[in-house]
Amino acid sequence: MEDIIATSNFQNNDDFESGKAEPMLSHIPVPSQLPTALELDQLPDHVLRSGAVEALIQQNDDLMARLRVTLRRISVYEERLHRSESERQKILAEYENFRDQVLVLREKTVALSERHRVEEEALGELRSQVRLREIEYAELYTTSQDRQDELQKTVQKLSKQLARLSRYRHRVRRALQNFRNQFSNEKNEIESQFTQALENTKNSLNSHIQELTVNVSLLDKEKRYLQSELASETETKARLQKDLAEAAEYISEQAKQATENQTRLVDTYEDQLESLRRDLADASAEKQQLLRKMSDYDNVYERNVDLENQLILLKRQKEDSKTELDQEIIHLQEKLASYRVEAKNKTLENEGLREDKVSLHNQMLTIKQENNQLSEQVESLQCLWRDNQKQLEKQKDQNVALQKLNQSLSQKLNEYRQQATRLKEALDRNQLQQSTTSAATTEPSQNAPSDHEFSPDVMNRIDELIHEIHSGFTKMP
Repeated sequence: MEDIIATSNFQNNDDFESGKAEPMLSHIPVPSQLPTALELDQLPDHVLRSGAVEALIQQNDDLMARLRVTLRRISVYEERLHRSESERQKILAEYENFRDQVLVLREKTVALSERHRVEEEALGELRSQVRLREIEYAELYTTSQDRQDELQKTVQKLSKQLARLSRYRHRVRRALQNFRNQFSNEKNEIESQFTQALENTKNSLNSHIQELTVNVSLLDKEKRYLQSELASETETKARLQKDLAEAAEYISEQAKQATENQTRLVDTYEDQLESLRRDLADASAEKQQLLRKMSDYDNVYERNVDLENQLILLKRQKEDSKTELDQEIIHLQEKLASYRVEAKNKTLENEGLREDKVSLHNQMLTIKQENNQLSEQVESLQCLWRDNQKQLEKQKDQNVALQKLNQSLSQKLNEYRQQATRLKEALDRNQLQQSTTSAATTEPSQNAPSDHEFSPDVMNRIDELIHEIHSGFTKMP
C-alpha cells in the first residue's frame, strides 16, 4: 500500500514521464495507519443499545469496507498503471531501438549510395577505357591491315621485278652464250678461211716467187698478231689496222712484179680483210654492248640482291610486327574480356545494391509504419494514463474526503466517549446522593435519564453527523 501511495504522488503527465513527483498525500495515513476499531466494551450498555450509535457503527463499518474496496481498486489501477508504464517504457525502448536502426540504415543507405556512385563512376571510366581500347584496337587493326596490304603489294611488286629480272638474266645469259658460241664459230671460220687463204697464197707465191717468203713469214706473224688482236680490246684494233696497212703497203711494194693472180689474190685478201675488219668492228661494238649489258645485269643483280635482302628484312619486320600486333590484339582482347567480366561483376553488384536499397527502403517504410503504430500506441497509452491519472486524482479526492470523514467520526466518537464518561460520573454522583439521602430514593429513579436517552444537543449532533455521512456517500461515484 505504501507503493500505491508513492505511485500516486505524480501530479501530471510530465511528472510521470520525467520521473519527478511531489509528495501530495504524504500527510494522509495509509489504510494500515487508520484508527483502530472502536473499543465498544468501554461504552455503557445503554450507549451500545442505542439505535443511533448502532447505525453510526454500521455506517462506519460500511464506510471502512467501501474505503478498502476503493483502495483495492486504486491498487488495481496502480498495477495497471505500472503495467502500462512498463509497456510504455518497453515501447519507448523499442522505439529508440527502431530509431537507432533507422539511423543505422540511413547511414548504410548513404554509404551504399556513395559506394554505388563511386562504382558507377568507376564503371563509366572502365566503359570509356573500353571504348578507347576498342577505338585503338580498330585503329591498330586498320593500320596493320593497311601495312599488310602495302607489304603484300610491295612483295608482289618485288616478286614481279624479281621474276622479270630473272627472266632477263636468263635471256642475257642465253644471248651471251649464243654470242660467245657464234663469235667463236665465226672466229674459227675466219681463222680457217684466213689460214686456207694464206696457205693458198703461200703456195701460189712459193710457186711463183721465192722472194715473198719473208713477206709470207711476216704475214704469218701478222696473222698470229691479228689472231691475238682478235681476243684483245679496241686499242689493239687500231694497231692491227696500222700493221695491216703497213703490210699492205709492203706487200704492194713487194708485189708490183707479181702476176695477175697475185694481184687478184691480194684484192681477195683485202676484201676478206675488210670484211674481217667490219666483223671485228661489229664484234667489238657488240662486245661493248654486251659489256654494258653485263654491267647493267650486274647492277640489276646487285639491285635484285638488295631487293631480296630488303624483301627478307621486310618479311622479318612484317612477321615481327604481325607477332607484336597479334600479341597486342591478344592482350587487348584479354583486357577487353577482363573489362567485360569486371563490367558484368559491377553490373551484378549494382543490381545487388539496388535490391539492397529497395529492401532497405521497404524496411524503412515498415519501420516508419511500426514507428507510427508505436507512436499511436504511445499516444493511446498516454491518453489512458491521463484518464487513469484523472481517475486516480478523483480517487485521491474521495480518499481525502473519506479520511476527513473518518477523522470527524473519530472526533465525534471521542466526544461521545467523553460525554459517556461525564454521564457515568454524573450517574455515580447521583448514586452517591441517593445513598446519602434515603428519603429521595424514588425521586432520582424517576428523574434520572434512562440508559437509552441522550440530551437534545447530543441527539442533534448525532443527526448532523449522520447527515454529513450520507452527504459524503452521495458525493462518491
